[in-house]
Amino acid sequence: MSAARQFQPVGKRSLNEIDRIEAKGLRGFKEWLDNVRSVTLKHIRWSLPVETLQLPGGLDKVLQEAGRTALQSGKRQAKRETNALKRHYRKKRKKLAMAPPTFSSFKVTPVEAIRAMDERENYIAGRVTDDLFAELKGVVKGNLDDQYSRPEAESKLQDILGAALDRASLIITTETTYGVNRGRLLSFAEDGVDYVEFIAIRDQRTSVQCNSRHGKVMRLNDPQLADNTPPLHGRCRSLLSPIYSAFEPDVVSDPKRIDWSNAQPLPSGWRR
Repeated sequence: MSAARQFQPVGKRSLNEIDRIEAKGLRGFKEWLDNVRSVTLKHIRWSLPVETLQLPGGLDKVLQEAGRTALQSGKRQAKRETNALKRHYRKKRKKLAMAPPTFSSFKVTPVEAIRAMDERENYIAGRVTDDLFAELKGVVKGNLDDQYSRPEAESKLQDILGAALDRASLIITTETTYGVNRGRLLSFAEDGVDYVEFIAIRDQRTSVQCNSRHGKVMRLNDPQLADNTPPLHGRCRSLLSPIYSAFEPDVVSDPKRIDWSNAQPLPSGWRR
């Protein structure tokens, strides 16, 4: 049986914050898709030439705002949780000898993290826009060439946008998890956290990858941490939780917790 943590800092407050970030990001994505629908319907109903079809901009801003919000939220959550750990163990008269953080394998500044997040979201927005444009262009051209009637073209448009909305949900959830955990790592480094615990959100949707890692611990400077930092797959919701070895030596030395040999491999082709 693994050594139990006396205090688990990740609570409902952090999870509720993440839910709000996702909801806001998805609303913005939906609004963009509504604008895409209006532009494409105009081309179908007025038989406008396919060369004039242009999708509205703004998706990059939606994703960048969501990414930045997730990053900053992750930092706040981590600060709140590390402070809660210190308060908990202070009551038990355990002291932490604070020193400049030397354990971080995530050696970037907050400004660099935001810049990297913006570049990542800009790339994703470009991919989504290009893929969607190619599909919609085919529908508009098919309508002009009488391959599709107007009702058929509009039906195909709805199908394409329905699939795009599902993709939007996947992207927002995955990118929120990405941003939150990078923000957490930044804060952990600043606060001298030396270990992290992998926390899976365990329910009927939990993946085998995350379930097999749940409760495992790893040093913050372990070279394997990058490959085990969520998201580990699309729609991943897992989090990294802070541990101070000075407070919880039994947890960080528990053979079952530090043994990652049974961690399930990531999905084929998964790139983060």
